Amino acid sequence: MEALSLVSNAITFVGFAVSVSKLTRKAYYDRVQATKRVESSLLGRNYGSLVAFIVTVCWPETATQYEQIDAKVLHGGEEETLAFRQAIINESNMTAIAGAIIAQVAITALSLPFLSSTHWTARACFLLAVVSGCLSVYYACALQRIVGKLYRVDLIKEWLKMPPLERFGGGGGGASEDDAQRTSLAAVLVISAPFNMVRVSVFAFLLGLAIYQGFVFTKGLDTSAAPGSSRANFIAIMVGTGLCSVFFTLTFSAKHVESILMGDLPWGIRPNGLPDAQSHFQTSNIEDNTITETKKNTGTIQDNQSTHAQQTRVEDHSNRLAMALEAATRAHVQCAKADRQVALAYAKLSEVV
Repeated sequence: MEALSLVSNAITFVGFAVSVSKLTRKAYYDRVQATKRVESSLLGRNYGSLVAFIVTVCWPETATQYEQIDAKVLHGGEEETLAFRQAIINESNMTAIAGAIIAQVAITALSLPFLSSTHWTARACFLLAVVSGCLSVYYACALQRIVGKLYRVDLIKEWLKMPPLERFGGGGGGASEDDAQRTSLAAVLVISAPFNMVRVSVFAFLLGLAIYQGFVFTKGLDTSAAPGSSRANFIAIMVGTGLCSVFFTLTFSAKHVESILMGDLPWGIRPNGLPDAQSHFQTSNIEDNTITETKKNTGTIQDNQSTHAQQTRVEDHSNRLAMALEAATRAHVQCAKADRQVALAYAKLSEVV
């Protein structure tokens, strides 16, 4: 029996080692492919593969937003730029409200009973949630203040641009047109900073709550509670948080796959065979410019028609006013004649008396 057990353990260990080896090879292959995609991306061409890799790993949504801002806003039309400005202002309002709510909830969590008897990381997570929430509110207000001053399209695009390389001492001659139209990574990071702070605040609060409830359960700190209630609360928190996270992750991943199949996502998560983001954005820009020109022409025709109609209405109102004045004049003349007849009648009556 002992020999069979040893053989079974050896087979299990070999199978585990093979699985780990396969996963390691797959992870290495994926990393190599990701590195190649990073180097060929717009962010990699502008800032180098190292910066692009760090931004893609740490803030993948920021890397995606960098591609979209460069294609849709910096090289887009006036309507897209103004819509982007309004979207930033609306997002800043929403982020400030969310950050304030999370900070207030985290401050309330600092007064939980038995918090001093738990591990210090629980209080640290709550404090981190408070600080991150307050900073998200400040950053959102500062971002809205900065973007609110960019009231023209050229000012918005100038703020989103990166300075030419010659100003950093990296070039000798004049800057090319492509060099002068590069998107600034700092501007994109500033735009995404408030929401990233809110995300850190939420995760820190949930982590601190889980640590707190876990120590209350394991150490039996709540002696006045019913037997098993602390364990039930801990299980409810973990299961509820897990279900909510899994539900959002699955639905978001499903929509993510749909976006990939529709060809609406940039380079970082695009399978082979689909058109790249740059060509897709260029095609979209051509279509958007065509639609914009059509709208402008249609708007000009509609403006001319509305101006003509307004002039017609003004002339109609003038004619009606002239007719009303003529009618009032005739009425005054008739009233004057009637007053004269009444005066004559009073004069005859006085002569008779």
